[in-house]
Amino acid sequence: MDLTVSPRYIMDISPGKRLDPYDVEASTTLLSPIRLLPLSLPPLSRVLLASVEVVRIPERMVVLIGLRSTWARFGLVSSLTVADPGFNGTLTLEVFNSSVHPILISSGDKIWSMTLVYAPDEPLYTGRYQGQHDVTRPIVFERPK
Repeated sequence: MDLTVSPRYIMDISPGKRLDPYDVEASTTLLSPIRLLPLSLPPLSRVLLASVEVVRIPERMVVLIGLRSTWARFGLVSSLTVADPGFNGTLTLEVFNSSVHPILISSGDKIWSMTLVYAPDEPLYTGRYQGQHDVTRPIVFERPK
């Protein structure tokens, strides 16, 4: 099943500054407010996008989300993402423009595809992104003691 890009996105606004996954201030000040597509994604830039689809992952199933090959051939890169059993909500996914050309991204584009995998021993997802319904900023980690 393909995933459709929702109209909203979040982008880096301070390239070169350090993003600390444990620092709430960095995660909010170095990323843009939510903006509306279309976007001409500049070379060597990344953006957070959300799916239009609300996914509900059944027990004993894991979903692998990967970039569709045509987008990869234009230079987009998106890390393989796993949606755990029990996850419910829209998906926030990152894409990176590795090409030397800007790439146009519009609402409704089908950028990713999902593959269901049987995973009988995986626990149900209860993480911090459960129930999200829009493009979502990173939720920072608690710093280990």
